[in-house]
Amino acid sequence: MSESPDIKRPAPPYLLAPQEEAVVDGAAVTFSWEPVDGATGYRLEVSTDTAFEAVVYEETVAASVKEEAAEEQPVEPVSLTVAGVFATDRTTYFWRVFAQNKAGESQGENIESFISGTAEDAAQHIGRPDHEERLGPLTELITGGSEDMLHLRRREGQPADVAAPVAEAEAPEAFYAAEDQMGVQHEGIEARQIIFFVFFLIIAIGLFVWGATSWFKSVADQAYEDASSNLDYPELRQMELSAARLLNQYEVVDAAQGVYRIPVDRALDLIVEEAEQAPAANYSQELQLRPGN
Repeated sequence: MSESPDIKRPAPPYLLAPQEEAVVDGAAVTFSWEPVDGATGYRLEVSTDTAFEAVVYEETVAASVKEEAAEEQPVEPVSLTVAGVFATDRTTYFWRVFAQNKAGESQGENIESFISGTAEDAAQHIGRPDHEERLGPLTELITGGSEDMLHLRRREGQPADVAAPVAEAEAPEAFYAAEDQMGVQHEGIEARQIIFFVFFLIIAIGLFVWGATSWFKSVADQAYEDASSNLDYPELRQMELSAARLLNQYEVVDAAQGVYRIPVDRALDLIVEEAEQAPAANYSQELQLRPGN
C-alpha cells in the first residue's frame, strides 16, 4: 500500500490491558489499547511466542469516528473481547496491535503478554487495573478524584501508573494508609537510616580531605627541600674554595723572607716531630708528647 503525500502512517498504539503476564480468564479475554490519531482501523495479533511466528488469533477492528463536539472529552480506549479461543491451562500469550490508515500500517514494536487461566486463577491473581476499573482507596490519590487525569496521561503516551509516585510524593501518609488497606507494605527508608548515611558520608569526606591535605603538604615540603639543596650560591662557593686552598695546599707566601704555606695536617705533624726531638725541659707538660708518657 503506497503512502499518500497528505496522510502519514499512524503511530503504534499504546497497549493497556492485559499487561505484564497478568493472569486472566482465558474463556473471554478483553484487549484494550489507546486510539491513535489518524487511524481508520486496527489489527490485533496474538501469538505464543514473542516473534509472532505462531499466531493463534488475528482480528481487524474499525476505528470509531470522532465527533467534533466530543474532542475535549477523555478519549475512550479501543476494546475487543475474544472468547473461546485461548486455552485455560496457564499458557503465556503475547499480543500486539497495528494501527492502519490509507498510508499504511504502524510498526508492531509495542508487545504485551498475559497468562490464560481459569476464572479461579484470575480471581486469585491481583492484576494491574485497566481503564474500566476503579482503584479502590487509591483512586483519588492517583487520578486526582476523576478519570480525566488517567485518560490525559494515556493520551500523552504515559502509563497510568506514572501517577502513583506523584501521589506518593504529594500525600505520603494517605498513600501509605491506602496501601495498608490493600495489604501492601511500603518499603520506605527510615529517617535515622538517612541521618546515619549522611553522618557517615560527612566523616568519609572529612578523612579524605585531611589525607589529601597531608599528602600535598608532604609533597610541597619535599619539593622545597630539593629546590633549596640545588640552589647555587657563587660567593659561598668561592669562600669554601679559598678556605680549602689555605688549609690543604702548599703555597709561597714570601720567597725573599722564606715564608711558605703548608697544609695544616703537615704543619701539625712537623710540630709533633720537633717536640719529640727537643729536650723536654724546653716544653711544658702539655707539649711533652713522647710515647709512653
